[in-house]
Amino acid sequence: MRFDISQFCSGLKQVKQNLWTLNCSERETFPGDVHKFNFSTEDQSFWFLHRAQCISAIVEKFFSRDLFFDIGGGTGFVAEMIAKKNKMPVVVIEPHPDVKDIVPLRPGVSLIHANFERLEIFPESLPAVGLFDVIEHIEDDEKFLENVANKVKPGGKILITVPALEFLWSMEDQNAGHFRRYDLGKLTSLLEQKKMRVIYSSHLFSFLVPPIFFLRTVPTWLGLRKPGNWQAYRQDHKLNPIFSSFISWLSSWELGLIKKESSPVFGSSIIVCAEKLS
Repeated sequence: MRFDISQFCSGLKQVKQNLWTLNCSERETFPGDVHKFNFSTEDQSFWFLHRAQCISAIVEKFFSRDLFFDIGGGTGFVAEMIAKKNKMPVVVIEPHPDVKDIVPLRPGVSLIHANFERLEIFPESLPAVGLFDVIEHIEDDEKFLENVANKVKPGGKILITVPALEFLWSMEDQNAGHFRRYDLGKLTSLLEQKKMRVIYSSHLFSFLVPPIFFLRTVPTWLGLRKPGNWQAYRQDHKLNPIFSSFISWLSSWELGLIKKESSPVFGSSIIVCAEKLS
């Protein structure tokens, strides 16, 4: 499916068929090496795969097959799954320099290589927006969400994932550049203030709450998790073969709930789908 990006945004320079750029040089809040880590880990990580599958399932349930904008979409891992599973074009908006040669190679995915807040996106023009583990990295999340909501057309939708449960805060949150973790009520209220109506919400990764608490949060309290320890973070994404089948079963169970528009009662992440009111 072809699209005309000029219907949504002005001031872009087209480098090739599925790549546009702006000259952006501002400091990134996201840690500089995290995309390199993601690109080398995503395909083998149960966490990235399960999150992408849940996101894609919700897109299938609630979104039309219009153009989908994945803001802060990183390497395009989630965008590729949305495009493939739902037969829809996806545009990743991401300023990080490492992704310019990665995202455009993904089938069905295009890249605007720029910071969202510097783009001249027309008000009430975007049909569908994703913010997947993005707003926790932004200090003024209310202002950012208001900016995004203003760009979504009436009847358009936003799909958001964030880390959940404040009591799970650990050194890994600090290392990843998080400003906060969320609860469902707070995120729902935040969206409603921006004239968005929540049409579906759920927790994700219900099975990870105990291990995160005992293996990340408690060691952080005890001073055993150190700043900038990416090796520990990488290790968390590698499953012991003994547990792999069990985690796969739990992931399938949780994905089944999502597909039925049900939800687990708690989890280490939250996913929310909201519609822009007229």
